[in-house]
Amino acid sequence: AQWPLPRPALPAPAAEPARARAWTDGGCAHPTDPLLARAGWGVVLDQGAGRQEHHGPVDGAQTAQRAELTAAVHAVSLAGGAVEVVTDSRFVSNGVAAIRAGASPEDWAHADLWELI
Repeated sequence: AQWPLPRPALPAPAAEPARARAWTDGGCAHPTDPLLARAGWGVVLDQGAGRQEHHGPVDGAQTAQRAELTAAVHAVSLAGGAVEVVTDSRFVSNGVAAIRAGASPEDWAHADLWELI
């Protein structure tokens, strides 16, 4: 055998449809003090024509979980179509997985936001 061995031909990469991608995050300062707690969310949205940054305060309960979920809701809304949401939140990723498996979020914490996903 000759060295190096000839490499096998690789198939051409499949063309993937253009897809929006959104990186999300949420957080809360002073979460244990109801008088000082302030939560906010952020989204970086890439739809192929550059990245857009969006952020804001959280409505309702001032918690980190609600902030993370608010960011995901805004990502879906801002994309206006199919979007891949990149999150560091297990709360959000586990919730989305449960919904995809058929769970109903109506009795979950922050159900008002889950219904928007």
